[in-house]
Amino acid sequence: MDELLLTTLENEIREEYHIPPYFENLQNLIKEANAWFSQLENNIDYDLDLVARSLLKSRVFYAYNNKKNDFAIDYAYDVLTWQFSKIKGVL
Repeated sequence: MDELLLTTLENEIREEYHIPPYFENLQNLIKEANAWFSQLENNIDYDLDLVARSLLKSRVFYAYNNKKNDFAIDYAYDVLTWQFSKIKGVL
């Protein structure tokens, strides 16, 4: 993930989830979420894959609220569907 995308995602997440500018750890949460999703799928292009982008932003919001474990439960179906969509001929 390059710096431009990181900054763009940070701005989007701050605006969509009303995260104040004084919370300085948001880029680290984005990097952690990206690392988590990268274990599930290689070379994610968050500009083209809007499902992945949405999932990443949701996971960051859960992490911001100290609910990362809840994300795995609440979004299990969505993450699994996203993963299966990457396998040619499945969906």
